[in-house]
Order: sequence, then C-alpha cells, then structure tokens
Amino acid sequence: MMKAIGIRPSPSEINFTVIDDLGGEVGHSNPQQLTIPREALKGPTLLLFVRTNVLDILNAYNINAACVKEADYHPRAPGNPQRYRIEGVIQEAVASSSADHYISGDVNVLSPHLDLTISEFRNIKNGQSWDQVDDEEWGSYDSKQIESILAAYTAFKSYG
Repeated sequence: MMKAIGIRPSPSEINFTVIDDLGGEVGHSNPQQLTIPREALKGPTLLLFVRTNVLDILNAYNINAACVKEADYHPRAPGNPQRYRIEGVIQEAVASSSADHYISGDVNVLSPHLDLTISEFRNIKNGQSWDQVDDEEWGSYDSKQIESILAAYTAFKSYG
C-alpha cells in the first residue's frame, strides 16, 4: 500500500492531507491542520516544534512519498520569511524521514505532475471542483486545505 502526504505550510499552521491506494482506489483523507503556537514559542524552539511534529506525522501515517507546497513567487510581493523558514524545516524533516520520495515546489512545479495548467491549478485552489477527486466536502475546504490535497496527489503521482 502506498501512502503520500501533501503539506501546505504557513506561519501560523501546517495543513496536510494523506492519500493512499487502499483496495486499488486512490483517495484522500480530510485535510488536517497543525497549529503553530507562535505566541508561546520563538526562534529555534518554534522550528524544533515544527520539525518534531512533522516527523511524528510522517511516522504515524507510514508515509512513502511527500510533497511540500512552497509559496508561489510573485515579483511584486515581498514574500514571507517566516513561511520560508518553516518550509525549510519541513523539507529537512521530510528528507530525514523514512519517506522514499520527496518533491517540493510552487504552482509551476506541482501543476505539471497533475496534468494541470497553472491557471487550472489556481482555479482549483480557489474552490473550483476538480474532476480527479470525488469529495462531497470539496466546497467546504479553504485554499490552504485544497493546496494540501493537490500536494498529496502530486506526491502520489510523481512517485516511482
């Protein structure tokens, strides 16, 4: 059985979705969220919290493949250094885990693995239905949760 995870970090939380091919059918769990206690933790302690919890999640689900959805580059936006640090710690945690396969990237990297154009990826991220999944709750997910689902399918489809 193959299990993949899609991770979509932000400075305040980490959204993740696990998919597997149990019984020959590929399906995803409901997106989950790990809240980062920014008020209680600072600097290295906060990053250690992220690393430890991501490793625990990867081990708990016996993940074979992982994908981290990185921030999309925008020439007029300054970016978010806090998110970049958290992305880096998550990438290091995945690299040091028992996962066999790992991919990370922004919309430009992920969309080809899903046979989507960049604009299709963005439309789906913003709530448009996606014909690749049958999920009655799709309309209730926010963009971060949807990006974690798309990242999970990227990990799954790019594996092997």
